[in-house]
Amino acid sequence: MVTIKKDGYETVNATVTSSIDGAGAAGMAGNVVLGGVIGAGVDAGTGAMHSHKPNPLVVKRTATE
Repeated sequence: MVTIKKDGYETVNATVTSSIDGAGAAGMAGNVVLGGVIGAGVDAGTGAMHSHKPNPLVVKRTATE
């Protein structure tokens, strides 16, 4: 859950999900075959195999009166 707040504007709440995308899964398989455990561990630890949705997150801000 993402909360966007700024004085003078209504607060916006949005949901962003993280998942392993196709390229991330293929990259992980390549790491296992070519890079071994170290390459797979680096990608898993840094989040390189994940994507976020929606990407980009677009929100409309409404000014309060």
